[in-house]
This record gives sequence, C-alpha cells and structure tokens, in this order.
Amino acid sequence: MQESSISLHLIFIDSNYSVFLQDCLYHHQVHKISFIAQDLTDTRAFGYIFGSPDTGHRFFGIKTEKSASQVVMSMRDLFQVVFDLKKKEIERAKQQLEMQQKFLATRAAETATRVNILASCSLG
Repeated sequence: MQESSISLHLIFIDSNYSVFLQDCLYHHQVHKISFIAQDLTDTRAFGYIFGSPDTGHRFFGIKTEKSASQVVMSMRDLFQVVFDLKKKEIERAKQQLEMQQKFLATRAAETATRVNILASCSLG
C-alpha cells in the first residue's frame, strides 16, 4: 500500500503510510513535474511526468484504493499556487531591478553634474 503526500515543494510517495524520510520511495520537486492526468478508465489511477531535459523524463503511474480525483485536484491546486508564487517572485525581482536602475541612473546624473561643475571651475 502506498500513500502520497503533497507539500508546497515536493511530492512524497511512501510505502507504509509513514512520514519518515527513510521510508520514502520517491520525492519529486513540483517544478520538475510537467504533466498530470487521471486515468479515464479507472478513477483510482493517475500519473504524472517528472524530470527535466537534462536528466530525461519518467512517467509515474499510481493506483489508489479509492478515487484518485482528490489527489489529482490537490496536485493541480498545488501547481497553481507554485505558479502564482513564482510569478510574484519574478515581479518582485523586476521591481528591485527597476529600483536599482533608477538609483544608478540618478547617481550617474549626479556624478555627471559634479564633473561638469568641476570642469567649468577649472576652465574659469
């Protein structure tokens, strides 16, 4: 009997309903899961594709005792949360970059003004 556990960053599949890491058969980082689907002919089965272009991709098929729809929906919700968090992180990084660019532009303008003042003083 296998149980799955879903967290914000990892998906755990263990063998004895245990939360101990040594019993974990697989743990998959959410950002490396590229596709999830429920079996159309057996509601207890679902699967997902895990991997990256560098390491290759593997399909993980899982069959549960009861309907897998709750697990599939939870994973889809998790993907949406991770996507939204990543989007916010990118937006914050863009804002920080814009602030740094404005600061550097202001400093460059101040420096140019000082250089012009010094140059006009030495010519005069």
